[in-house]
Amino acid sequence: MFDESGQEQQALIEEAKYLLYCIIYFAGGGRRGGLSASTLNQYWIVLRVAIQFCYEQKQKHMVGVLYLQQLFTVPTYLGGFYWPK
Repeated sequence: MFDESGQEQQALIEEAKYLLYCIIYFAGGGRRGGLSASTLNQYWIVLRVAIQFCYEQKQKHMVGVLYLQQLFTVPTYLGGFYWPK
């Protein structure tokens, strides 16, 4: 997922894994009660893009590396992720 390995990258990956765990075990399912593998894959794809966006913010001196919690709770960061320029 990253070209280099470090503490910041590992923290982002762990955070994404925890979010996916929460989605699997606590989200409501479809007609059959559970989420399908393709739905979980789509969630993972979005989380991977979000991780890359968070890490790319390292280049901005005023922001630094974001965490997914910051991305999903601060409207400004979420707007920058959802509507990239």
